[in-house]
Amino acid sequence: MVAIYPEKPTGLSNVPAITTASQIGLTFFAGTTFYGLPVIDYTVSYDNGDKTGTYSVIKAGLLFADLPYTKIGLSAGTEYTFVVQSRSDYGLSSYSDPVKINAG
Repeated sequence: MVAIYPEKPTGLSNVPAITTASQIGLTFFAGTTFYGLPVIDYTVSYDNGDKTGTYSVIKAGLLFADLPYTKIGLSAGTEYTFVVQSRSDYGLSSYSDPVKINAG
């Protein structure tokens, strides 16, 4: 059997009502799977504001019902790049399209 990974989430975006100088709120649309295999949860990653193109996981096991997600402890005036992945029994999807958000 061929492994069918879930599709990447779409529409990753800032939640302005949550975003402040030290935290950023994120939301997205769920990825889908093929052959009836459900998405179990999501993994959120970011670039830590370092602009290297390397992402660090900041939240694994995020349930869609728990959106919006809030990342706290950020530096005011710093631009961060976020991505998210869907997870099924076969593994993680590719990264969502990245979104750049300024803290503060």
